[in-house]
Amino acid sequence: MKLMKNSLEIIGRRIKHLRIENKLSIEDLAGLCELSPQTIKKIENGNRNFKIETLIALSKALSVSTDYLLGLSTHDETANFLIMFNSLSANEKLYFKTIIKEFKAIIG
Repeated sequence: MKLMKNSLEIIGRRIKHLRIENKLSIEDLAGLCELSPQTIKKIENGNRNFKIETLIALSKALSVSTDYLLGLSTHDETANFLIMFNSLSANEKLYFKTIIKEFKAIIG
């Protein structure tokens, strides 16, 4: 995936903002994405081109869509929720759905 310098800077700023918002260190994010901390620093500074697989790993680690990281959509809590929900196992989804049904029954 070849990106222009300006695009890399936008992506980097969004990644850094989300990393800080999620209280992750550079080392934490690097570990989640199986990248080196130096690579994360270069990406956040807009100084590193990267593969689509890296973009996907970053979006999963930060619980946002790749569209958001690319600047194609705005930050959306609903989208974040769906990304997090979709990352659950089938059993976890079933458990979560049960909790939601019980909660809805309680609040009416």
